Amino acid sequence: MGLIQTAFLAGLVALAIPVIVHLIFHWQTRQVELGTVRFLADIIRENARRKRLRRWLLLLLRCAGLALIVLAFARPFLHARQQAGPGSLIAVLIDRSASMGLNSDGDRLIDLALDRADDIVRRAGEKTDIEIAFFDSAVDPLRSSDSQSGRGRSIRDDLRDADLPERLDGGTSFGTAMSWARDLCVKSPHHQREVYVISDLQRAGLDWTLSAPFPEGVEVHITDLGRDQVNNVAVQSATPTKTLIRPGETVRCRTTLFNFGPFELPSVPVVLTLSSGNRTHRLREVELLPPGEAVEMEFAFPALESGLWTGAVHADIADDLIFDNDHHFAILARSQYQVLLVDGGDGLERTIAETFLLESALRLAPPGETWDESLYSPQTIYYGSTGSLPSLDRYDLVVLANAPLSGLDAARLEAFARAGGGVLVFGGDEMTPEATAPLADARLLPGPITEVVLTDDLPFRWVWWDIDHPLFEPFADPQSGDLRRLSFTAFAEVTPAVETRVLAAFSDDRVALTEHTLGKGRVMWFAAGCGRSAGDWSRNRLYLPVVHQMLSELAGQTGGGPVRSTSLEQEPLALPGEAQQESAADAPVSQTERRRPGVFARDGYWEVVNVSSRESDPDRCTPTEFAERFQFELEEDRDAGIVARSAASAGPRGFETRADEVWYWLICAALFLFFIEWLVANRTPA
Repeated sequence: MGLIQTAFLAGLVALAIPVIVHLIFHWQTRQVELGTVRFLADIIRENARRKRLRRWLLLLLRCAGLALIVLAFARPFLHARQQAGPGSLIAVLIDRSASMGLNSDGDRLIDLALDRADDIVRRAGEKTDIEIAFFDSAVDPLRSSDSQSGRGRSIRDDLRDADLPERLDGGTSFGTAMSWARDLCVKSPHHQREVYVISDLQRAGLDWTLSAPFPEGVEVHITDLGRDQVNNVAVQSATPTKTLIRPGETVRCRTTLFNFGPFELPSVPVVLTLSSGNRTHRLREVELLPPGEAVEMEFAFPALESGLWTGAVHADIADDLIFDNDHHFAILARSQYQVLLVDGGDGLERTIAETFLLESALRLAPPGETWDESLYSPQTIYYGSTGSLPSLDRYDLVVLANAPLSGLDAARLEAFARAGGGVLVFGGDEMTPEATAPLADARLLPGPITEVVLTDDLPFRWVWWDIDHPLFEPFADPQSGDLRRLSFTAFAEVTPAVETRVLAAFSDDRVALTEHTLGKGRVMWFAAGCGRSAGDWSRNRLYLPVVHQMLSELAGQTGGGPVRSTSLEQEPLALPGEAQQESAADAPVSQTERRRPGVFARDGYWEVVNVSSRESDPDRCTPTEFAERFQFELEEDRDAGIVARSAASAGPRGFETRADEVWYWLICAALFLFFIEWLVANRTPA
């Protein structure tokens, strides 16, 4: 048995504590002969002998319990468990980042890496646990195998049949891959543990997640497949000046190209293609690219018609790395969001109507005028006068302002939401449980309304809101506006359903703001009214941004807007049922397709995915730099073209976990001894 934290053995000094307590409380008594109790002497002597034995047993139990606790803190492990049998662990890390698509003597680096990995598996001895994983910015393990169980051949087949795309696009993160391998080594019961890293050692991969040092005794073998000289021209960025424009508006695209090669390129064709359906714009320019420098370009588009325009900037050159010759972008050209405001009043006094301030806040212009920069174009109807909703086909958003609907109109609004529309419902004095029953039945409310609560003293205020929700992102800094300043004189109290997400609340956990999905659309509930009668909040300077944020959330404008850019380093795994915007059919996207650059339709927005610009830099690190980065020492040993590196103890020892530790059994034994000590102590008088 060995110990990881030997310094804790100094705690055995604590064994003196029960000994001292035993000696202090070992009473010395003076015998006095009393005739009245002399006949009990024999019984007393017998009991004293029994008590003396119990006290020595207590001392032994207490010392043993403390010793077990100290030994547990020292974290013992069993050598017999660690070195049982001749088994070993081999972990193979195969770099499948974009730079591994480079050709070397007619073969891709990734294909050479697969051959090296197959050779490692073939040479593995019996009773060897084999773990193989591909990595870029994430780790994708191939099915693990234990050759002793007869599956060694199977994993070689899986390795040969690995489904790798023709074009690799991922970034490089050595930290993520080495952390995965380290965890395998820490958990493995084998004494012999080897890690093989097959990569082009791209320097950009060293700047990623920190990794703890490997346990002592792990051998790390590095296979460097990279080329010293790489000619590469990368389109590092293509950024439109605006991603949301009005139809007929012009826009520019700023582009950055970088020549990573050692030679000047006098005339590189750069082509920008922008398309929407059958409409296509194509622009072409020729640029001179000095070696090791970036060049800025700008393309000016003609006026764009309504629709989603997807484009890419392409460097038309045959270089060594083709994955970064394109950079994707998207522009959404659409008119203002059409918003239907449904006022529950009759509209006889427009200036005191429930929607008067709301309409002005959305129009951002005096009554009767419009402002093209506003996202919204509101139109108000007075449900108290019309008694029915108009056709909802031309509207993107519908707002109910203290307007309980009939059963027929509630069903129409439900169909509107299920088709993908956004609905914002404000409370008010007319939103009673009886009047809002059709809305509740149509799931246009977060739950049944119980009552309309009126203040009789102090106004109601928000005491909590979901700071992680994109709606409240502009209010994260209190200097931008403290939402606790909003005051309300009345609100409709509601009991939210399980599927409802509460976004804000008054005191006593009473709901103030909620959202829930309904079909393809979403419904948001604001418990108070939006007019003057709801309190001072409609006259607060936060009224306009709060109203805009709620409608922007329903319209998909928050959280990055309708067009959002990301890189493959940040991209999550594919979600079922998502569709690629570039394809005409709404077919689900597989994980392989999701990992490629392009423009994709998501839930309420479009996502532009590009290769990380870091991956374009072909600069490589040396094995020495790699070893220093991951804290292991080098021992030169060439075997079949693989440079073997033996991991040494680096950094503070004793902080790693082992699979063969037994401290938890010692803790259980100590607890059992203390339980026995408690039973014995209760039967031994002090």
